[in-house]
Amino acid sequence: RGECNSTRGGLHSLSSLTKYKPMAFQVKLGQDILLGNEFQDRMRKLEIQSCRRQINEFPSGVCEVKHLVPDSHRCFLKFVLFGLAPSLRGETKSSDDTGTKENPSLPLLPTIFITALSSIIEHSLRLLWCYENQRHYHCIARASEYYVTLDGHGQRDRHDVMISPFLIDGTSKNKLISLIGAPAFAMLSDLFASPSPDAPNIRSAVCHGTLDDAVVAELEELGQWAIVLNGGLNTTQTKQAQTDNNEPFLMDASCALISCLDLISSGVSGQPNMSRYEPVYSYTAMAKRDLGDILSKIEEIDSLISKNTHILNCVESMEEQQSKLCKDMGLLRVDTKALTEMVYRVFPTMVKDPINDIWTIEDVFVEHGSNIVLTNGIAAQKLLSDISREAKAYLTAIRDGMNTLTITPTCTKDKRAVKSMTRFCGISKMTVDFYSFSVYIALLMIMVVHRDTLAVKSSSVVKGDVMILELHRDDVVKAVERTRMTLSTYCSFIATNLDRSTKAMQQYLQGKAIKNVIDKKKYIQQHRIS
Repeated sequence: RGECNSTRGGLHSLSSLTKYKPMAFQVKLGQDILLGNEFQDRMRKLEIQSCRRQINEFPSGVCEVKHLVPDSHRCFLKFVLFGLAPSLRGETKSSDDTGTKENPSLPLLPTIFITALSSIIEHSLRLLWCYENQRHYHCIARASEYYVTLDGHGQRDRHDVMISPFLIDGTSKNKLISLIGAPAFAMLSDLFASPSPDAPNIRSAVCHGTLDDAVVAELEELGQWAIVLNGGLNTTQTKQAQTDNNEPFLMDASCALISCLDLISSGVSGQPNMSRYEPVYSYTAMAKRDLGDILSKIEEIDSLISKNTHILNCVESMEEQQSKLCKDMGLLRVDTKALTEMVYRVFPTMVKDPINDIWTIEDVFVEHGSNIVLTNGIAAQKLLSDISREAKAYLTAIRDGMNTLTITPTCTKDKRAVKSMTRFCGISKMTVDFYSFSVYIALLMIMVVHRDTLAVKSSSVVKGDVMILELHRDDVVKAVERTRMTLSTYCSFIATNLDRSTKAMQQYLQGKAIKNVIDKKKYIQQHRIS
């Protein structure tokens, strides 16, 4: 095995399972099932629920029987729930065993548990997908033919994927969504087939070598445990191996899979859990997070400028020194309210309340369309990511250094520090003006790509917006590229070489692509802040 299969490096993505609240909540639910005091009862309940038959009788007399785990895999499921799961608790075979020198506890086996449970989930969903979508021929692999898989890793354009909203023909909707529910469908997509660098993509890790080293290590530990159990060795080696392989994110992945199985099986059994899970690793989710962060940072910087007298004085001083540049940038400023309205047009699901609103089947298809648009307009998404990162860094720097403005310098070093911070805070208004305009450029590109990719000129994203309907895509792409370049230069030298930063901004305003966007939108007349 090469370097690409390094366990610690390859499993880095699993470390983000608790990074975002919706998935972190599901991991916590899985922990309650796996590690709680009622482990045996919860496992039995999950086993029964996964194998429960939902019988629907139709007026014609036909009976439809549905269940998640097929008869062929029930013993396998039982082994996973009652044979492997106790190892995650440090138990032997039941919750009554404590593990002694004569009867040592099982070693931790999270990777084997993940591999086994992922296989059960994939095969069970494959049979349900084939049944719901009337594609029975695709339920098993055949020589020289593709069949439906869970994630479509590397080949999703050649065959059907269980957790794609549409079948491979691009028009038929995936009926599996209605059976398992939109929240379960969203969680499956996040766990197995999301594009984010943070996404766990567990099935790919299981099937394409990422977990190989960890599986081998756990098998070795299991072998040592068996030898100790039969009186062959002491427990020193086994305990050391356990400590070395005790990766918290493998436990998180195990808990997430148990929670996912619970969510899916509840829907299939006809007694769905009321989950409020929504995607966190999709292109749309990433863009929505970036936009939320940017808008909040802009408001925070605005608040500092208006409420902190020292920073306001710095801004006024900079406006006297760079009057033309500050004025030109001020004219480009987009009000946060106007940006928010654009965001809601581009991403309708951003309006949803994550606490009270449940992710619906309609949301699944709306987000799918947004994901397609962002895939075709990846430069806009990268621009939003850049702005989010730079806005956070700039706000942090102001907060950390603004107290410098209140000191009375008594030495050369202090004088330099005060002067540097005065200039750094002086361009704060110009900086947020640039951030807001950059967000506008990114949203503009997303709307134009939406127009071209989905070819729906009457949709709520572009309807009634003559500018969006007439703007050439190449112009917006160039504007985004130019904005990314300028943002990089401006922010790189903002603290060390302010003259270079301001020069980059002056050149930016003179760029043909930027002027073209401003002229077509009649931007100054429509969005000038009074």
